[in-house]
Amino acid sequence: GLCSGSCGWIGFDLEKTCHESQQLKSHPLWSGLQAVRSDQVFAVDGHQYFNRPGPRLADSVDILKEIFSRWHESRFGGAPNIRTDTSANTASHPRYVAIT
Repeated sequence: GLCSGSCGWIGFDLEKTCHESQQLKSHPLWSGLQAVRSDQVFAVDGHQYFNRPGPRLADSVDILKEIFSRWHESRFGGAPNIRTDTSANTASHPRYVAIT
């Protein structure tokens, strides 16, 4: 998640991203978005995975691959959409969650 700060763009951790996403839900155009109507909006841990260069960029690509794979499966058939990242190494701290 990102927000505009006085020093440029600042990344949020997953909890803060989920909290801040609540403001989007009150926007009049929110409910008209196709991703919202099909329950395909996800929050990610921008602070840990997307906002800094380094080795975690590979993890960032993996997170996006999982999200897009689940979108594809839910749109075109296949396994049911899993609502939270259930990777073994992130069971206690998911890397993304669905915004519903």
